[in-house]
Amino acid sequence: MNQNVNIIYFSPTGNTKKIVQSIATGISDRVRTYDLTSPQSRLELEVTQFGREEIVIVGVPVYGGRMPSIVNESLEKFRGDKTLLIPVVTYGNRAYEDALLELSHLMGKNGFISIAAGAFLGEHSYTSKVATDRPNKEDLDIAVQYGQRVAKKILELDPLKIVSIEIPGQVPYKANMVMPVFVPLTSDACTACGVCAKVCPSGAINRVNFTEIDSEKCIRCTACTRICPEDAKFFKHESYDFIVKRLVDHFSEIQKEAEWFI
Repeated sequence: MNQNVNIIYFSPTGNTKKIVQSIATGISDRVRTYDLTSPQSRLELEVTQFGREEIVIVGVPVYGGRMPSIVNESLEKFRGDKTLLIPVVTYGNRAYEDALLELSHLMGKNGFISIAAGAFLGEHSYTSKVATDRPNKEDLDIAVQYGQRVAKKILELDPLKIVSIEIPGQVPYKANMVMPVFVPLTSDACTACGVCAKVCPSGAINRVNFTEIDSEKCIRCTACTRICPEDAKFFKHESYDFIVKRLVDHFSEIQKEAEWFI
């Protein structure tokens, strides 16, 4: 296709990024990227207008059945003019519940039309025992194939009859989970390399004392625990341990597959 494809994503552990990039590959080789993962990128983001001739893929991870609220304000800076939209969520093999519908609605208020949508698997951020190593090569190949199907649909669309597709979910959305306050701990293995602070999407980790974490900012995305080269960052809290056990007990055996709507 000759149309521009714009990918917008918030991806602390990298899974969402991989999926939206693969979908875009299936649609066009003309891709522009808006990475909203770092606090600085969101701070510097200006209001961006897309036209009717453009395509936008927007992706976020699912947190407790909802989209991460930390990115809402940034996404509202993107404006469309009946711009074609593909909302995408990634989730850790439990359920994506209302997140995909919520994402479509948020973008729809600003002039985007969801002509396709998808929910893809990613290894659960809390435990590698659930959706282990997802998205894998097969998942990414499927994402490319999905992009190709979306491209075919776009070519066949009647510009006068474009409407948003039906997307699973409920309104009002499920209530946000109320979680006890806990943050990653730091062991003596820490070498103060600072990579954890660099990848923290909420700016919760002190840039001087990397063991100091702002509990009001931390979104428990596990970006820091996953990237630490010394495995010095970790979670240890009774609520965290309970959640991990429940996930492993109920969602580690059966592997779900991607769902797409077109």
